[in-house]
Amino acid sequence: MSTLEYSAASTIHVKSPKSVHNCEVCPFFTRSAFLMVNHVGRHWSSSHFNCETHDVESYYCQDCNYQTVLTLLFKQHLQDRHGIKKEPEQYVIRKYICEKCSFETNFSIKWFQHVLVCIKIKKNEAMKSEKIENVSWHHCTECSYKSKQKRNLKIHVNAHHSDQWYECEECPFKTKYKSSLKNHTKINHLGEQHIKWYACKKCPFKTKQNYHLKSHINGRHSDGQDIKWYTCQECPFKTKYNHSLKMHIHVKHLDKTEIKWFYCDKCSYKGKFSWELKKHINALHLDEDDIKWYECKECQFKTKHKPYLNSHINARHLNGADIKWYECQICPYKSKFQQSLKTHININHLDEHDTKWYPCQKCPFKTKYYHCLKIHINVKHLDNAEIKWYECENCPYKAKSSYDLKKHTNARHLKEQEIKWHECEKCPYKAKTSRDLKKHVNLHHLDEGEIKWYECQTCPFKTKHRSSLNSHVNARHLDGEDIKWYECKNCSFKTKCRSVLYRHVQSHS
Repeated sequence: MSTLEYSAASTIHVKSPKSVHNCEVCPFFTRSAFLMVNHVGRHWSSSHFNCETHDVESYYCQDCNYQTVLTLLFKQHLQDRHGIKKEPEQYVIRKYICEKCSFETNFSIKWFQHVLVCIKIKKNEAMKSEKIENVSWHHCTECSYKSKQKRNLKIHVNAHHSDQWYECEECPFKTKYKSSLKNHTKINHLGEQHIKWYACKKCPFKTKQNYHLKSHINGRHSDGQDIKWYTCQECPFKTKYNHSLKMHIHVKHLDKTEIKWFYCDKCSYKGKFSWELKKHINALHLDEDDIKWYECKECQFKTKHKPYLNSHINARHLNGADIKWYECQICPYKSKFQQSLKTHININHLDEHDTKWYPCQKCPFKTKYYHCLKIHINVKHLDNAEIKWYECENCPYKAKSSYDLKKHTNARHLKEQEIKWHECEKCPYKAKTSRDLKKHVNLHHLDEGEIKWYECQTCPFKTKHRSSLNSHVNARHLDGEDIKWYECKNCSFKTKCRSVLYRHVQSHS
């Protein structure tokens, strides 16, 4: 019986292949012309032989399922299992070691592939280190900034240490970067025939910026291994967008001393991003004539923020396959608004310790909805002079929330043909608000297992309406200062139930 052993003495430190025959199809090489002819023939005669993968080909036994990449082990298998005897041989597995690094292998072809790459890498590293040592730095005289290119230094000085602005000839826009002015002109002031569009080949998306197209393809049309992920080094966060990673690091992992704040010149506001400051100024400090409105071409809707216009068009004017849905990966929920999907996940699928709560700084109140916190503060903790009132344009009515104002306008001042009805798919019922339609469906058309019950934590009471649960808790389980009283403005009457107060007020008239 032949023996198979590993010999340390047979370790070979191969420096470089000389006088070899190289295969034109794959990285295989050999010093024997006969073996090279035999190897090339295998490219055409065997279905399992594939050198394009740079893997060592396996040897398959015709009598069983055995396979191996080592010819020595294959010969020993034939002899031990199938009785194919040959003259006794002393098999030795050799090791090939790269002298440039710690790479080791038992295959000469693998060693050859590695050496070709390793030599190139070492050469590039040497060239890089040589360039770094000999690099000529251009230093800023005002701060510690330095650059290898004189052009970058000029851009830096102009942006941070000079008052030179590049102004648009068509509008009030100005910037300290010449490239930003070019992009602005290209996006806002070029005629349709002069614009160079970058169009996606897989969907109707098109953009005026090439990097926006690349980001779109990576985010929307890349699958599996093709996706380029941007991962955070501090936490498990990862994203398909480079700007999202930068925002995440800026918001989550920078100390307050490291944050570069953007301050408003007209009030005490400060933001972590320049776009936040622009958004603030556009919303609060611009005159009516200076505001840049983004108007919908299909209806009278207009907004100061372009993302809001895109969301409006997606929600109101797109149909069928054109709608961009944001789908939950855990349940069938989907929404036309990305923020609604985030809120849904935060409310329904996160553990208690992972849930993002918005707590009130003045009382124990907390909520999973940011807009609910704003409404709570506006209703509960602001003086009358500080309250932001939403006033009706048609009557003296005013409300503390935009939702209440919309509800009032929809109910009192819209004509029948102007009302946008929300119709039930299972009965003739229709409502003026989506919230009322949801209440109707939850009350009348859901099976017992599908109903979302709002349960009291103190007693067995449960209801299909959250407002009913709040009224129940307020009336039955709160004491002292925690009770919310509904008081009549015309007399000393007060009650714990809003509906009772409403009936009482009607008695005065």
